[in-house]
Amino acid sequence: MAAQRWTARLFVNSEVGTIDAEVYAATLPGARQQIRAKYGDVQQIYNLNAQGPSGGGGSSSSGGAGCLPVFGLLALVIIGGVFGGSDDKTPTQTPQAAPVERGEFPKTVAPQTQFRDYVSPPPSYCITENFEPC
Repeated sequence: MAAQRWTARLFVNSEVGTIDAEVYAATLPGARQQIRAKYGDVQQIYNLNAQGPSGGGGSSSSGGAGCLPVFGLLALVIIGGVFGGSDDKTPTQTPQAAPVERGEFPKTVAPQTQFRDYVSPPPSYCITENFEPC
């Protein structure tokens, strides 16, 4: 594998600041090693890109081979939509109203005192217009 030119931005420290770097290495880890060997212990390396033979930025690609899986998946979806049958094999149920029993309403019963067994009844929640208890 031939060495490529790699460019990056480096933040060395607060005294030096940011600098542009250029190294030659065959791989990304090799480029990082070259940067550390050439520029010392930098705090941050960012925008590390391999430069092509014409000097343009970018990484290496294999032509259109990266698109092949996407086109294959798209073709499978289309074929499945055209030739795939519908899943209407499950029986459908028609909605029916629930049965309602009609009868007489229960007669009202006078409320009984519920607090007769307590020493003192709980406080009342009845208040007047002036927010005073009833």
